[in-house]
Amino acid sequence: MAGARRADRGGRPRGYALARRSDRKRSAHEELLARIALLDAQMRKVADTIHRGDEQALRDQGRFLQDRFGGSDLDLSI
Repeated sequence: MAGARRADRGGRPRGYALARRSDRKRSAHEELLARIALLDAQMRKVADTIHRGDEQALRDQGRFLQDRFGGSDLDLSI
């Protein structure tokens, strides 16, 4: 059907979800976009936290290796 309008799962046309507000401030589409943006922001925070944790783990490991195998201040010359 060339002229058929796409419908959501409830059988309503796509335009209904994009524009219908009733007593809400945002349409269903706007609400969905806002929730996706919130999820995106939270996932970016999680990724940043993970990366910071990885960086800290590398620094800790580097300090350990330097302390363990990096030499000594002792003068061992005879």
